[in-house]
Amino acid sequence: MKNTMLVFLAFSFSTPMFSQSMFDGKKKFIYGKMVGTSDTLIGYFWFDNQITQNGQTVHYKEDLSSNSANKFQSRNYNYFESDSIYLETFGAIPTATGDILIMIPRIINGSIQLFDSKYRWGNFNLMLSEHFFIKKGNQKLRIKKKDFKGLLMGLVWDDEALLNRITNGELKYDDLMEIVATYNNSHPINNN
Repeated sequence: MKNTMLVFLAFSFSTPMFSQSMFDGKKKFIYGKMVGTSDTLIGYFWFDNQITQNGQTVHYKEDLSSNSANKFQSRNYNYFESDSIYLETFGAIPTATGDILIMIPRIINGSIQLFDSKYRWGNFNLMLSEHFFIKKGNQKLRIKKKDFKGLLMGLVWDDEALLNRITNGELKYDDLMEIVATYNNSHPINNN
């Protein structure tokens, strides 16, 4: 009984942590470019999967032969790009003191960009959360199920057919990837 009580107390008072699931925790460096407001780094990066109140730690080497890596918080940069992944900084994890800024992966590129943040949280990282974010132009939004219709109507107002499908309930929150892909197919990015 005494041991059971100790385990329960340890579980109750353990510090909540966050772990972003896109990073497997193995120290594998990715070649790419980290871009900030006044600084750009090119080289090899490893994103720690443990997220604290300060965000996520990034390890950086100019070349792989270096024995040591510089460390910094990803929140100090706007985006990271490589051949295999594009990450952008969002206030993705809500806390009592404000959203924790982390870099999350883009899953759809186009006129509307869709980002997917999956992370584990709570005691022993037992709970899984998934949040979608949209970027259109310079506007960044967290898409919540309860505000879904209003937010999307404001983003796809210039596509009457798609807007009607959202308004009449044919397309719902769970169809977010289809909505973004449909909009992007009808409204390609103009690079001119």
